[in-house]
Amino acid sequence: MTEFFMSSIEIVKPGIQTTIQDYPGRLGYWHVGIPPSGPMDSLAFRLGNQILGNEPGASGLEITLVGPELIFHQDTIIVLTGAPVRMLLNDVPMPQWCAIRVTAGSVLKIESVVVGMRAYLCFKNGLKIEPYLNSQATFTLGKFGGHEGRILEKGDTLFVNEKLSFSPCKFIDHRLIPLYKDTWSIHVLYGP
Repeated sequence: MTEFFMSSIEIVKPGIQTTIQDYPGRLGYWHVGIPPSGPMDSLAFRLGNQILGNEPGASGLEITLVGPELIFHQDTIIVLTGAPVRMLLNDVPMPQWCAIRVTAGSVLKIESVVVGMRAYLCFKNGLKIEPYLNSQATFTLGKFGGHEGRILEKGDTLFVNEKLSFSPCKFIDHRLIPLYKDTWSIHVLYGP
């Protein structure tokens, strides 16, 4: 097994539409036809990074409806935030909204979202992704950012930043966790 393989995260199943995002994403390019990029639920994404002691903009995965299956070839710490979803680490159910230590050789499965649409998998120190136009966020229509400008596919390999980080994982006040409901009230204002 090569060093490259041993220090990676392998995508076994990609889920429906799993992409790499960062906060605040790619901003300020509307004038050249590039809309803002970044996590749809930026609060859940930022809270995930806060729990890990990361910078608010550390990159992670945005999971849409059905999550991925990953094999970790390195030790790391993760947190899953956002819409309620079942997560299994080596077939053992794990909670959302708290830091979880993952050891090399572990298999993580994120199943279907229960209520809502998007969940976020954040990694201690964030993912190692080259920024494009000042962001690591995936913009699939433009085919840039993230991992090769596309949703993740089976066999893709990701890497976690290996910089030394002395900031400990944190607990957040559970009152900050958004409430995800299956019914919504939309208010409309009459306008021009």
